[in-house]
Amino acid sequence: MRSALCAIVVSLGLDAAPSLAQSDLGSVGLAWDPAGEVCNLNIGVDDTATLYILAYLTGAFAGGITGSEFRVTGFPLDWPVNVTPNPESVVTLGNPLGPGCNIAFPTCQMGSKGVALLYTVQFVATSPVNEQVLSVIGHATPSNPQFPCPRLIICDSPADLWACSDGRAASINHPDYCVTGVESTSWSALRSLYR
Repeated sequence: MRSALCAIVVSLGLDAAPSLAQSDLGSVGLAWDPAGEVCNLNIGVDDTATLYILAYLTGAFAGGITGSEFRVTGFPLDWPVNVTPNPESVVTLGNPLGPGCNIAFPTCQMGSKGVALLYTVQFVATSPVNEQVLSVIGHATPSNPQFPCPRLIICDSPADLWACSDGRAASINHPDYCVTGVESTSWSALRSLYR
């Protein structure tokens, strides 16, 4: 009964929380290392690995977060997994690899070097996969339908202030997927390369 009541209170609190619509405030992302720097994993059948679901704390989220709501798409459904929330969380609802999840913390999560852990996903690759992209998107049934995006809660806001965030993707056996940087140029400079 206590956990059901807690879920109702959290659900009610999420519905009533104000939101920001801007998407350049931070992101919920996927990586193959806890620092959030490796975006592609080369893996064979029967290999094991860990996927890190992280909050990248930039913009309004540079001061940390107290929660998140999102889901991950593209993960092979036939692979056995062990999804573990950050041990500092106090409430976790749903499944990040299913229709979506909510995670909440009792204190501000500052992370390390602007990256905070939300979940780890340990798995065994039981079937071959080529060029698979995993994406972070909004919860299938968001707590606030007006914001169907991955969301984070800003620390120390007067009310739990939810804000949409970008979703950072990762890939499996797709080394060309990761973009390391783009230098801006003019159209005439680009066109001159093909003359």
